[in-house]
Amino acid sequence: MIPGPTERLRFREMTDADLDRMAGLLGDPEVMRHYPAPKSRGEALGWIRWNQRSYAEHGHGLWIVETHDGAFVGDCGLTWQTVGDERLLEVGYHVVPAVQGRGYATEAARACLDVAIGSLATPRVVAIIRPGNGPSRRVAEKVGLRFERETEVRSLPVVLYGRGPAPGRLVLTCGVAGSGKTTYARSLEARGWLRFSIDVELWALAPGEQDAERVAAGVRSRQQEEIVRALRHGRDVVADYASWSRAERDAYRTLAASCGARAEVVHLDTPADEIRRRLALRRGAHADDVVVDGALLDRYLADFEAPGPDEPDVTVLRPQDVTAAATER
Repeated sequence: MIPGPTERLRFREMTDADLDRMAGLLGDPEVMRHYPAPKSRGEALGWIRWNQRSYAEHGHGLWIVETHDGAFVGDCGLTWQTVGDERLLEVGYHVVPAVQGRGYATEAARACLDVAIGSLATPRVVAIIRPGNGPSRRVAEKVGLRFERETEVRSLPVVLYGRGPAPGRLVLTCGVAGSGKTTYARSLEARGWLRFSIDVELWALAPGEQDAERVAAGVRSRQQEEIVRALRHGRDVVADYASWSRAERDAYRTLAASCGARAEVVHLDTPADEIRRRLALRRGAHADDVVVDGALLDRYLADFEAPGPDEPDVTVLRPQDVTAAATER
């Protein structure tokens, strides 16, 4: 699974005989400027052994990169990394200072990406780079990776560049109980969207009144993590929520933007009389049939902050629009 030769470079697996080369590369302060510290000779041997295990377990790792006449250039390849709760295939590269600036990192990284996309058929490849490492960021951009987000790996700030499925779309429903949020959300679900509902999970958990707020907060936090994972994997998501306030809606816009996606708010603008009529028919049979009495509805209506004209990416739907809008999406 080693990349084939490029115009100027060739690849091979690391061996213990490469210790002098790798100790020189990984011990160089310039090469390791964006790492916590240069590596010792013992750590360089550990680096070689880590890649040898990767070859055995996965068929790939960081490979030795040389010119066709055998001059040592550095290492480049594909390794599995953990970012948050995701396991991602990373293309990584290190080039000795004497030959930096000649395009070798770009040439080698492109060959490794061809292996990832071709031989491995990997739908997603990333580069994990320290924010101040401009040369590595430019290499990532040249081989077609795009900036995705800032994050942390092993308590260090990094930027994540990636190539893979385009992020999904996030629709955030907005409206009080009885406005038609779930009807609209289910119409998208029927067309393949993932639907998230805090109410559904709370109904199943049936917490006591004193614990309901705490349990709801935990459900919301977990669903946010699941929404981010789904968006990053190209899934379209509808959050079947009330989205009471501008602050809450902005928080989900930020959440979507963190993985390169865009959030659209769909405001179900249903007249209060129609909401009262619908709620009067509820009997408490399931999560979408929760009884809301008149006093509680009055509180909901008083506390609800409808999207204003200055709020971005808002679609307003009246009752007669819901089915047609869902069909057109």
